Amino acid sequence: MSQKPAKPSEDCGNDPDVNFIRDVKVSSQKHDSALYLIRLTIKNSKTKSIKYEYKEIISSAKFTITPQNDIQQLNNNIQLISEGFQILNQELKANSEQTFQYEVLLEYRNTQEQCSTVYQNDAD
Repeated sequence: MSQKPAKPSEDCGNDPDVNFIRDVKVSSQKHDSALYLIRLTIKNSKTKSIKYEYKEIISSAKFTITPQNDIQQLNNNIQLISEGFQILNQELKANSEQTFQYEVLLEYRNTQEQCSTVYQNDAD
C-alpha cells in the first residue's frame, strides 16, 4: 500500500470566514514511489485583509516538492523545510482567494516495511 502526503493542519481557529481547501490528485503510482498534484486554496471571506501562514508536514518517506504555479512569486513563497514545506507571512486581501499548486513525489525506502495509511481529503 502507498502513502499519500500527510494531511496538513487546516485549523483556522474559530473564524468561519477563512478556509483552507486542499485537493489531492494522484499523478502516478509505482511500487516504490507516488506522485501527487496538490492544489491548496486559501479563501478570505472577510471584509478586511488577513495575514496567514501554512505548514505541511510530509510523511517519513523521502520526498521532493516541486511548485507548479504559473506565477514565479507564488513558487518562491513555498519554502522547503526538512519535514515538508511552509508558506509564511502572506497577506490575503478582503473577499479574495489564493491558490498554490505543487507536486509531491514520495519515494519509499522499503515498500515491504511500509504501513498502510488511510487518508481522506476533506474540503472544508
